[in-house]
Amino acid sequence: MARELPAAELIELLAAELEAARAALSMRSPR
Repeated sequence: MARELPAAELIELLAAELEAARAALSMRSPR
């Protein structure tokens, strides 16, 4: 990453990635 992001923005990005991964996982293996 060339530019520095504020901690809040970083956390928001991580949260979005987590939610996307979780959605993909739940879609792949429904239980």
